[in-house]
Amino acid sequence: MNRVRGAFCLFVTVVGCGAIGGGALTAQPSWVVKAERADQRRQSDVATIAHAISLFEMRNKDLPYDLTKLAESLTDGTIRLSLRDEESDAPYDYERLDSRRYKLCANFALESLPGPVAAIDAASAHPADPWRHPAGPSCFLFDGESPTPLPVAPAAEAKN
Repeated sequence: MNRVRGAFCLFVTVVGCGAIGGGALTAQPSWVVKAERADQRRQSDVATIAHAISLFEMRNKDLPYDLTKLAESLTDGTIRLSLRDEESDAPYDYERLDSRRYKLCANFALESLPGPVAAIDAASAHPADPWRHPAGPSCFLFDGESPTPLPVAPAAEAKN
């Protein structure tokens, strides 16, 4: 019985150490986890701003000229806008291109993960996910009626 117990304890120890060691080797560094969280927040902020702009356009039949005017128009408190990057305190960049189109820019720490190869739109040769972005400054182009970016390559719209 002692041999069985000893063998079992040895087996559990080896498996436990292997699991801990394997987990340590595959875990992401803390700076990557922090950067991913910050980038998720940035993308969420940009999406919320785009949603608020869509509401503004629907109500006013025009796009706002700047984000402060947009924030002032939201007096009902239904949308909480973060107009600045929480980590860097830099403002998100908004540029009205014409009466229907605008771009929103943020500075991302990491490149977004690529989608599946099947998601490539053959006609445009761009990824189907309009939220894909490179690391660094990246802009998303929007039509005022939709809070979803137009499917263009964000790198081409990056602010220099």
